[in-house]
Amino acid sequence: MARPTPPINLSPEQDEMLHKIARSREVAYSLLQRVKIVLSAAGGNDNKTIAEEMGLCEETVGLWRRRW
Repeated sequence: MARPTPPINLSPEQDEMLHKIARSREVAYSLLQRVKIVLSAAGGNDNKTIAEEMGLCEETVGLWRRRW
């Protein structure tokens, strides 16, 4: 059985900052992907769901979840 993914809790300031980055048209695509991973994880999605929605592998999603 797989281990449950750790939750990500964002402060209101962090949430606002990440949403601002996600809406920006001037950020690198790689940064945008990382921001979307963190926001989706904070929304309660597991790595598999995030990976499927974004077209990424689960390892990439897990990497950015751990780094956050």
